[in-house]
Amino acid sequence: MAGDLLVQALVELTGESPGEAIERAVGERLERLRKERAGERLADRLDRIALRCAALPRLDQRSEDEILGYGPDGLLH
Repeated sequence: MAGDLLVQALVELTGESPGEAIERAVGERLERLRKERAGERLADRLDRIALRCAALPRLDQRSEDEILGYGPDGLLH
């Protein structure tokens, strides 16, 4: 079986018992998948926030530079 060969190769490299090697490998993969999925959820949330913000009405007709205090020369006034 391919799985048995993979476990044997891992055991030979790490010196762990088959049970230890399997437990560690599964734990590491589970942690990696959880991080990947959490990242996807965060990206989806940030996309929704960006879309909601983009749809808000513009309440101040000044440019971003004017609001922040920059003049036409690019310097703070």
